[in-house]
Amino acid sequence: MSKEGIVNIRGKEYKTVALRVQEFRTEFPGHSLITDIIKIDDDQCIVKAMVIKDNVVIATDRKSTRLNSSH
Repeated sequence: MSKEGIVNIRGKEYKTVALRVQEFRTEFPGHSLITDIIKIDDDQCIVKAMVIKDNVVIATDRKSTRLNSSH
């Protein structure tokens, strides 16, 4: 039986993005999550995420993934 917002990947349970965003909005009202695609092509995708409150960026991060990788 699966729990809502939880997926099993290779025997480990992970929260879905939808659940994590919902938890973020509950925990940090008044904050915004903004994402920008920095690069996307046949090989790679790079996304930048920002946490903003009162029009001030308070956190940033980037994630890169190879689109044809096995993981």
